[in-house]
Amino acid sequence: MDQLITTIAPAWESTKIDSSRPSGEIGKQLRTILGSGRVLDRAIDRIAFSSDASFYSLIPQAIVQPATLEEIDALFHFSRTQKVPLVFRAGGTSLSGQAITNGVLVDISRYWRMSEVLDDGRAIRVQPGVIGQVANDRLKPYGAKIGPDPASINVARVGGILSNNASGMCCGVTHNAYHTLRSMKLMLPSGTVIDAQNIAHQAVLAGHSVLFITAAQLLLDLAAQDSARALERRFRHYCRPSVLCLDEIGYLSYDARNADLLFQIVSRRYENKSVVMTTNLAFSDWPTIFPNATCATALIDRTVHHADVIAIEGDSYRRREAEADKKVRRSKKVAA
Repeated sequence: MDQLITTIAPAWESTKIDSSRPSGEIGKQLRTILGSGRVLDRAIDRIAFSSDASFYSLIPQAIVQPATLEEIDALFHFSRTQKVPLVFRAGGTSLSGQAITNGVLVDISRYWRMSEVLDDGRAIRVQPGVIGQVANDRLKPYGAKIGPDPASINVARVGGILSNNASGMCCGVTHNAYHTLRSMKLMLPSGTVIDAQNIAHQAVLAGHSVLFITAAQLLLDLAAQDSARALERRFRHYCRPSVLCLDEIGYLSYDARNADLLFQIVSRRYENKSVVMTTNLAFSDWPTIFPNATCATALIDRTVHHADVIAIEGDSYRRREAEADKKVRRSKKVAA
């Protein structure tokens, strides 16, 4: 089933702890942000939150229970300026120890528990403190449930289910957390709030027709047409949807004919219907994709006119995963 999950930023522990300060001092500073009722720094509270479902234990300097994004933003600012790490905790059902810290533990299980069923049960919007089974109970009257079904679903919360990409014995990879996620609202440690929605999916829900295709597939299809009439039919096919999503422009270089074909698609849809493009190159570098094309400038001109250009910065998640896997393999070889 489709699923809409709204969550806050995942656990973040990238700063060095200043252990020279007593936890009481940190508690006083945190109370200026959240007030006294939502900062726990008594010894009994710190010990109670020092473990999760794993066999690890770290005693936090304080436990905080924010209720708004503004408070979380203030906590991130506190973390940066005071060099005290934050770790977010939902249900604490992890077996790997990622829900504990010797910094500040951010407990989101108390306030972040709102949920809303959407599209007659085809989706559900939930905050990260919602228990997985509670989400299923909300969807049960519609004959639906969320995709992931971890063994701890009766106590695990959506924030952890999503952060861990939970799956389960029954859902497998097809219906794990990532594959059933429609959109997500999150806050970065900088305080920037990102509302990441699948544009194409939202367009479909709004009643528009959408076609998603990579640039390579589109150009291969157009170039394979053996007559002018057949090519015109394919042009009409790609100009028919309300939204055309062209993915991966710039990963391959194309000859002048391919450039002309792409220009025809963009030109025919220009100021008539929407085109969403993804590219790994700045527009100033697009002539390198079409090195011999005279239409490259006109193509860029029609693409950027009326366009909202969104730059996504950061390392590729595929590269990060590959590097993490490489480290694991190296450690196994050393251990062997």
